[in-house]
Amino acid sequence: TIAAGSIVGLFGPSGEGKTTFVALLVGLHSPRAGKILIGDTVLGGDIIRAWRDLVSYVAQDPFLFHDTIRRNLLWVAPNASEEDLWSALHIVGADAVVRRMADGLDTVVGERGTLVSGGERQRLALARAILRKPRLLILDEATNALDLQSEGAIIRRLVETSPRPSIIMIAHRIESVGLCDRKIRLEAGRFVEFEQ
Repeated sequence: TIAAGSIVGLFGPSGEGKTTFVALLVGLHSPRAGKILIGDTVLGGDIIRAWRDLVSYVAQDPFLFHDTIRRNLLWVAPNASEEDLWSALHIVGADAVVRRMADGLDTVVGERGTLVSGGERQRLALARAILRKPRLLILDEATNALDLQSEGAIIRRLVETSPRPSIIMIAHRIESVGLCDRKIRLEAGRFVEFEQ
C-alpha cells in the first residue's frame, strides 16, 4: 500500500523489476495475478486513461523538445501562469540557472535538450512533471545526474508542496532514497521493506 502523499524509495540492482513495477502501476501492463487498486477502484478498462492523466513520470534521460524552456514546460500545462513556471523551477532548484540565461524562459534548449547540461535537463523535466500537479509522481533515476546534496534539496522542497503528490523514487543507490518515508528493496521481483 502506498499512502496518499507518501514518499516511497524503491531501490535495487538492474534487472530486479523496478521498471516492470512502474509499468504495472501506470497501467502500461496488466498484472498476471492480483489487481492494482487506486483507492477502491481496480486499475483497468476505462479508468486507465484518466489515471494516467494524474501521473507524472520522469526518466533518468528525459526528453526535451527543440524549443524554449517556456514551451517545454507549457507542453503539459498550457494554461500555467508565469508564476506557476517559476514556482516549479524553484522547487527543482532551476530558477536561478534559468534567470542567469540570456533569454531566461525563452532560452532554446536544443534537440533533446543538448544545449543544457544533464543536470539542468533533469531539473527542467522535473519542473515539467510538477506543473501537471500529479497525484502520483514517479522519479525513475530522475536525479542521477545531480549530486546527493542537490537531490536532497529537491526532495525536501517536494515534501513541502501542497497538495503533495505520492512520490515513488526509483534508484540504484541507497543514498538517493534516504529522505523517503519508506524504503523498499526489490529482490528477485519481491518487495523487502528496508530499515537502516
